[in-house]
Amino acid sequence: MRISFSLSEDEYIAAIKLDRLTRLSPLTKTLHRLAMVLGFFLIGGGFFHLVVGPRPRYLYLSGPYRLTTWAWEIAVFVGLFLVCTYFFSQSLAASKNYAEDDQIGQELVAEFSDSRIRIEAASGHTEILWTAFKTYIESELLFLIYFSKKRFLAFPKRAFAEDDLNQFRELLASKVTRAR
Repeated sequence: MRISFSLSEDEYIAAIKLDRLTRLSPLTKTLHRLAMVLGFFLIGGGFFHLVVGPRPRYLYLSGPYRLTTWAWEIAVFVGLFLVCTYFFSQSLAASKNYAEDDQIGQELVAEFSDSRIRIEAASGHTEILWTAFKTYIESELLFLIYFSKKRFLAFPKRAFAEDDLNQFRELLASKVTRAR
């Protein structure tokens, strides 16, 4: 079976996000979710205070009211930072990598056999035995096949014909362990 493809920026970002999500421990995933919830809580609380809180008579107040207002303003910025970091940091870093590295989006031809994967690019080719791969992940858009915990090959599903997709899925399942 043979496919020809180049990873789009969106597919590359999806691969990076999927990779990072699968490598996180349950505790780290929980902490990420808590940071996001805390961020939304701080943003919501700050806007609630802005709308419902007491109105100052003067532009510059002193005392506990001004301290509370400052605390909620800071909380909104901390909340925005937490939420933006959670949602955008991986995408921005991956997008920057994609833009700076000419080889990520280059046209590739991959040939799959019972013994190996052969990948051809304009700069050369490589052959990798199935025994070199540890695990794989299948998502809605991609197959990620891992050499180690941090190194993988990404193959977009759009590159496969419908029959080839099912055949590749079976080949992959017979050669490599599916990640949990």
